[in-house]
Amino acid sequence: MKRFLLFGFFILFVACAKNEPAAEANEPESTETYESETMPDVVQPTTELPPEVEMPIYINPLTGLETAEELYQKRPFAIVVNNLKKALPQSGVSEADIIYEVLAEGGITRLVCVGQNFVGEKIGPIRSARDYFIDFALDNEAVFVHHGGSPGAYSFINKNNIDDIDGMALEGITFFRDQERVLQRGLEHSSYVISPKILEAMDSFGIIHELSGGKQPMFNFYKEESTVADAESANKITLPYSDYQNSYFEYGQEENIYFRFQNGEAHIDEATGSQLSVKNVIVQFADMDIIDQEGRMEVGLVGEGTGYLFTGGKYMPIVWEKDSHFSQTRWYDTNGDLLTINKGKTWINVFDADLEIFINN
Repeated sequence: MKRFLLFGFFILFVACAKNEPAAEANEPESTETYESETMPDVVQPTTELPPEVEMPIYINPLTGLETAEELYQKRPFAIVVNNLKKALPQSGVSEADIIYEVLAEGGITRLVCVGQNFVGEKIGPIRSARDYFIDFALDNEAVFVHHGGSPGAYSFINKNNIDDIDGMALEGITFFRDQERVLQRGLEHSSYVISPKILEAMDSFGIIHELSGGKQPMFNFYKEESTVADAESANKITLPYSDYQNSYFEYGQEENIYFRFQNGEAHIDEATGSQLSVKNVIVQFADMDIIDQEGRMEVGLVGEGTGYLFTGGKYMPIVWEKDSHFSQTRWYDTNGDLLTINKGKTWINVFDADLEIFINN
């Protein structure tokens, strides 16, 4: 039926078309013009770009610097690194965001390297814990990484359920030995880790990977590079920890950073071959006492004290306070305002309050 209707419509259409007058063969083309208001609507192309979408900026809470989305909420590691002369050079220290240096027994210092993004092929050599090292991890909500520990350290870890990764339990699994170092320098200077193995161990122990959000960054950060107003110059900072360990920093004006030296030589990271350097140097004076025949120490990190901030070639006095092991160390200027530092890496020297440091202009 539909085909018949369509056929009828086609015949009617043809008949009507035959009745229309034919156009003249020599009819000229129309020269009629249109006023603008009668022009048909035309969509004009546009050169306007869509408004830019503001991408979120992720900040490393340890440095104030921009970081990757997958890192900014990641819990850092606090890794105990051997600093004996025989253990040098170390690997991976340059990747830390905050480096703590503090006395252990016998006048030696150890480093606790806190960082969110250790990517090198090895970090170490790793050494044993002391109980006061754990305060540095707690201040930064970090996973504590060590190989062995003092009785006081193990007591604190076990009593307080500290998130720690210990080479004594995980040697050959998370920790590995550099066999060349075993032969040349001895077993105690040969223990290393890599970041993926630490993450695997965290999963095995059910340790949470993300920051809880319960702690604020320890410092405020300047928006732009800044120097301490009305402060004195500090081109060299010497910290004689003991007869064995003499640490110092020299300011590089061109680079606007402090370069690290110890015992008369540049402090080098073996992995990079470069000298260690930081944007900020902090000296934290603390009470220290020897507590046993082995020379182990008690370091007063809970309470309050004084210190110095060095940044941009200048320095200023500061104060610190910490209410408990589990509360965060807070740093203030002498006006009582939360300390503001330049963005970048920071070296915190925990130094005996009874000793003297030296500052050269």
